[in-house]
Amino acid sequence: MLTKQEKYLITFENCDYYIDLGIHIAYFRKKAGFTQQRLADELHVHRTYLSRIESPNQNAHISFDRFFMICRILNVPPKCFFEPLPEQ
Repeated sequence: MLTKQEKYLITFENCDYYIDLGIHIAYFRKKAGFTQQRLADELHVHRTYLSRIESPNQNAHISFDRFFMICRILNVPPKCFFEPLPEQ
């Protein structure tokens, strides 16, 4: 069993991945013409939860099930969320 400090370090080490994933979710959500509220409604979550996931200053975790739901709703293959975004 991990100590509280070990769990924190694992979370901290993965933080950049969650931030990058959130930025990709926001990008593909906007590209699909969805508002945060519309996507949150389709996911059956509160808009503030989705906002925390998309925000680069927050460390909100997301399950694979919810991630795959986002992929289906936005019609974006999962692999696209792990590729560099096009220059804006």
